[in-house]
Amino acid sequence: MEILLERAEALRAKGRLAQAAAAYERMLENRGASPRDKLKAHIALAALDRSLGFAARSRGHILAGLRLARRLEATEDIELLRLEQAMLLRAEGRYAESLDQLGRFLDLFRRRGDWEGAGFVLWAMGGALRFSGNLEGSQRAFLRSIEAFRRARDSSGSRYAVLGLAGLKRIRGDVEGSRRLYAGALGKARSDGDLFGLAYAHCGLANALRQLGRMSEARSHYRSSGRLYRRLGDAVDGAYVDWGMGQVEWRSGRPARAGRLFARALAAFKGARETRGEVLALMALASIRYLNGHRPEGIALYERAARAARKAGILTPLEFFT
Repeated sequence: MEILLERAEALRAKGRLAQAAAAYERMLENRGASPRDKLKAHIALAALDRSLGFAARSRGHILAGLRLARRLEATEDIELLRLEQAMLLRAEGRYAESLDQLGRFLDLFRRRGDWEGAGFVLWAMGGALRFSGNLEGSQRAFLRSIEAFRRARDSSGSRYAVLGLAGLKRIRGDVEGSRRLYAGALGKARSDGDLFGLAYAHCGLANALRQLGRMSEARSHYRSSGRLYRRLGDAVDGAYVDWGMGQVEWRSGRPARAGRLFARALAAFKGARETRGEVLALMALASIRYLNGHRPEGIALYERAARAARKAGILTPLEFFT
């Protein structure tokens, strides 16, 4: 049992999310697993399934983990699962609820002097504030996250906060500043062997290069990112790569190829209930249909995207620099 747990944790540390999730699931199915080991597996699977876009599975592991943690009187694990609940709300686009819960954790971690925990929460808040339209608040959160991680001497955490800030700079029009941050994070992720960070940085750098008109370079980085996300089993982030590659193909005069990529991304986003991605894909398809002379279909797709954005309380249709 110890070997299985170590293997699962090693896979997770390497960013191999789908393989790690499968290993933890096998541990849960093993009748010889102790309650403590099962609790570890539930906590890990709550985070892994959330990252992989399986919200219902994540919630199931959170609830099962909470029941087990209460029985074991595992106070720290209860706290960890409550934080995972806040992260799941963020993943589902329920930003106001998520920010309320994350704010409580930020106060708690600050009182304890837990700067690594504070950095993580501020990073999560930066994303939630960005996607709910509070861009100034998002920038402050990412900068404070970088500061907290540096205080904790956590270079990996600081890198993810930098990646968050890079994405914010990009949608606000500072594309060259964004490109520089992504390029720096890419080099550090490569030297650390952080596969997920590497995939993330490749995709972000590709987005910035696309917006700068450097399509050949952008295509190369999207391909690298896509290969890594497939290797990691991350279909949701892989769909963002498809969307970005679709934008490159569209701007390179290949709308038919772009449409296929947008449609593939849309199917993955719908399957994972990733509303922001779904809105982006719908808007792209709406524009292609409209410009190809299919006006009613284009309008219908755009209105569908607008309804989805309003329902989720996100301002994605206004992010012209995405």
